[in-house]
Amino acid sequence: MTIKERVYILMKYFKNSLAISFLWIFSSAFGSVNSLSYLYPINWSGTDALRSGAYQTALQEVLADSLVSDTVYHYFKLACIHRNLKNLDKSLFLFKYVAQKCSVLAPVCYEQIGDLQLDSDQKQNVLFAYNAALKHNLPKKYRNQIFSKISQLEQVDSSDLKKKAWYSDYVAWYDLQSKKTLKEDRYDSLVKKGEWKLIDSLLESAQKSDSQGTPGCAEVLSIISSEGVDSLSAANLFYLSRISFSCKKNETAISLLQKAKKKPEFKSVSQSKALYLEAQILYNQGKTNQALNLFKSYETRYGTSADLILYMARGYRKLGKSAEADRWYSKLVELYPSHKKAHEVIWLRAWTREEKKDFAGAAKLYQQIYSSRGKNDYREEAYLRQALAYYRMEKYDSAINILNKFKRQYPGSSFCHAADFWKAKCLFSRGSILSAKNLFRQIIQLVPYDYYAHRSNQMLHLLGDSIQAYSDTSYDVLSALNWLDSIKPAYPGKELSPADSADLKRGFILASVGMSSVAEYFLESFESSFPGNLTLQFRLASLYKSVGAFTQAFRVARRLIWRIPLQEHCRIPLAVYSLLYPSFYDDMIRNHGSVYNVDPFLISSVIRQESIFNPVILSPVGAVGLMQIMPYTGKYIAQQLKEDFFVDSLTRPGFNIRYGVYYLRELLDQFNENLVLVLASYNGGPHNAKKWYERNKHEEFDLFVEDLLFSETRNYVKKVLGNYWTYQNLARNPGLKNIYYAKPEIPVVSASDSINVKTP
Repeated sequence: MTIKERVYILMKYFKNSLAISFLWIFSSAFGSVNSLSYLYPINWSGTDALRSGAYQTALQEVLADSLVSDTVYHYFKLACIHRNLKNLDKSLFLFKYVAQKCSVLAPVCYEQIGDLQLDSDQKQNVLFAYNAALKHNLPKKYRNQIFSKISQLEQVDSSDLKKKAWYSDYVAWYDLQSKKTLKEDRYDSLVKKGEWKLIDSLLESAQKSDSQGTPGCAEVLSIISSEGVDSLSAANLFYLSRISFSCKKNETAISLLQKAKKKPEFKSVSQSKALYLEAQILYNQGKTNQALNLFKSYETRYGTSADLILYMARGYRKLGKSAEADRWYSKLVELYPSHKKAHEVIWLRAWTREEKKDFAGAAKLYQQIYSSRGKNDYREEAYLRQALAYYRMEKYDSAINILNKFKRQYPGSSFCHAADFWKAKCLFSRGSILSAKNLFRQIIQLVPYDYYAHRSNQMLHLLGDSIQAYSDTSYDVLSALNWLDSIKPAYPGKELSPADSADLKRGFILASVGMSSVAEYFLESFESSFPGNLTLQFRLASLYKSVGAFTQAFRVARRLIWRIPLQEHCRIPLAVYSLLYPSFYDDMIRNHGSVYNVDPFLISSVIRQESIFNPVILSPVGAVGLMQIMPYTGKYIAQQLKEDFFVDSLTRPGFNIRYGVYYLRELLDQFNENLVLVLASYNGGPHNAKKWYERNKHEEFDLFVEDLLFSETRNYVKKVLGNYWTYQNLARNPGLKNIYYAKPEIPVVSASDSINVKTP
């Protein structure tokens, strides 16, 4: 008799909430060694078809499974299937039956009953069902979801509502929603009604009180899209212009400012603020010379400020006038030595010294940064840059001393891996080969998936040495669970209460039948409430992965790795690695990668860094979806492909991946397959990548990466390369041969190689 059959038989004798408990206990105790199938009820009869929308197939599979023909879980699956097949009477009967038999599933069943009765226009019973659900101890977000449904019911007897135990919570939720709705709809509705005098009055009040009456970015666009906007006062037009500027809507901002300036009463507006705003808008529009002239005019009339000096310095830097830029940077440090941007100024001046090969001068400036007092975002990296300056001057002992000092001062810094790597390179360069090898090995064992670990491994390879980065060679789920249970977590653990256990069971069962969004209401608290329960975090990530909730799966997996003590990272099992470096959207990635001849591992590596596998994520600058494509880039690609383009299409995984892969192929062609330049271009723009290439094309590989001008781009390139090399290594591991797309060879890059690409 199989383990599955044993569990089924036990369930047949316990047709209530205990059945779920037996399922949980026995599936955990007797799970398959190489599969997650029995750790959760996610792959049992009908669930795959149910989650994929093949409801008739799901119905046939569930009815054909005679072993569990009378269990609660069996009836719950049937209820969900009939609901999707629009068999409302059958679904209603089954949900009622499960609600009576199983307290774990009762609140969800009652909510479904309320929904079904609402669909069948039996409104008199809807509130009764929702009330039955709310009697249970439910997560706040789930309660709010039911509150939202109650608020939409027509002709609800308020006196009846007041009798409910949850009424006070409902009122608090309703008041909050009403305030949000009022704020969001207020200006839109007034614009539609043409109430421009009232809009004028509201805007004046908002300026005086700086209250919640301030319109948001979308509301400003709604206001200016109407012809009536010209009737607003100059002060309010200027106010809307400032808001538009803060929302990065520069064209809108300048248009509103010009409208305000045409008003006779514009003289009542602060002329200094208006001049400064116009200069800022022009600067953001790329009209640098015009902006600088206005900033100079402002300084002449109203005096200087730290922010104005920064605009001037950056503007001249943009124009390539480094001497003039440096004069303004010096002015900022002289006049405002405590300003939060003063260290940034010194940093940029040091970087300019490096570009001019004045490494001694750069080293002094970097030392000035990390030696200064007060808050300083550049302090830690300044140690590394000073060490690199000494490395370039072949003063290896000086570089090592700086790196050692840094490690003593900041042992937990994110730059520690970089410090260790460059210390090893200094040891290698001065001839201490054995010491260099030992340090490279330490880096690999500490963080085997990190960019610097891969570079260390490649350096060892060049030295005729090697090290096994991953100790695990078999994909064994139960071994992974035992390992997670054996290590001491970075956070204290605690036991699950009966209420926690009920929520956990609800979440897993709901996910199994395709209700992942509802399941998350019950499961998300476990991510933060039980940080020390590593096996629980592993189970959560595995569950989300199995049901196709990729965003949630990767979110939990990332938090899991943060909670594993650093000294244990060298022993991470393959089953955990497969969650950290997943093959999500593999069919789409393989197909589009094949069409455009782009390595699937590179595609996954970009997605992992760009969007953490969230298909609807939107960046602050407007990049959309899995591969974070800017709308203007999407429009350009659509023109190349001769097809229509709609921005919201970028939230569809298949569409986004196809466009992202097309763009990667274009960059690979442009930069002769050089991944550093391709990734630098993907993040920082092709024009910047070309400039960085021309400036540093004769540098060795590692220095070229460290000399990418933008810190965001430097980190991005390292992260994606680390992802890429990790995917490749894992794919070559025999324990993961069926998990990943392919097993390409790992390119070994010499530390002395220059960036050998054709001049872009």
